[in-house]
Amino acid sequence: MLPQLSTNSNTNEVKITLKEITDLISAEHNKAMKVVEKLSQEPSFGRVEKLATHQNMPNGGTKPLQTYQLNKKQAIAVGAKLNNALLMKVIDRLEELERKRAYQLPQSFADALRLAADLEETNQKLIAQNNEMMPKALFADSVAQSHTSILIGQFAKAISNEEFTIGQNRLFTWLRDNKYLIKGGVRHNQPMQKYIDNGYFEVIERTTNNPDGSVRINITTKITGKGQVALTDKIVSYFNTKEVA
Repeated sequence: MLPQLSTNSNTNEVKITLKEITDLISAEHNKAMKVVEKLSQEPSFGRVEKLATHQNMPNGGTKPLQTYQLNKKQAIAVGAKLNNALLMKVIDRLEELERKRAYQLPQSFADALRLAADLEETNQKLIAQNNEMMPKALFADSVAQSHTSILIGQFAKAISNEEFTIGQNRLFTWLRDNKYLIKGGVRHNQPMQKYIDNGYFEVIERTTNNPDGSVRINITTKITGKGQVALTDKIVSYFNTKEVA
C-alpha cells in the first residue's frame, strides 16, 4: 500500500526531508523509505509529501533521488524507528528549523499576507482565551480575599462583578437544586450533612428566650473559605455552560 501523499501542506509547519534525517543519523535511505511507507499505513501518522532531491556521489557528482518530506511528528516517529539512540540529533535539527522560521521575514507579498493572517488568528484566539479566563480570575480574586465563613447572601455579593451577577435568592435556588442545601421540611435551606462534614459549610445555632418562657432556636448557615473556593468554580462552570447552550 502506497503512502497517502499530501497535496495541500501547511506552509507554516516546519518540514524536514527524509534524506536529511538519514544523513543526520547515518541511516540507509532506501530502508528509511520503506519505514515511512509502513508507518504511513497508520491513519495517525498522517499524510506525507514525496519530492525530488539529489544525492551526492563519491566522484563529486550528483544523482536524482526521490524522498519524503515530513512534519515534526512524522520525523520524530521515523527517527525513532531508524536509530533511537541518535533521535536527539533529529529533534535538535527540528528545533533549529523552528527557531529559524520564527525569525524568518516574509519573502513575498503572499507570504506577508499569510503571516498577517496567522498573527491575526493567533491574536483572536488569545483574546478569546483571555475573555474566557477573566471571569474565573475575578471570581478567584474575590474568594481569595475572604478567609472567614460568610453568609450565603454575602457570598452572592462577593462573587458578583461586571462579568457575572447573582443574587441571594438565585444562589439559594442553585444550592438547593444541586443538593448542597436541603429543600423543604424543618431543615429547609440548611446544608446537607456531607457538606458540613467536608468543611464547605458551618451551621451556627443560637437560642433566644421568648417572653412566654419558651426557647427559640435560630439556625444560621455560613459558607467556609473552602466552600467558597469550591462552589465559586462550580457556579462559574454551570452558568458559563448554560449561557453557551
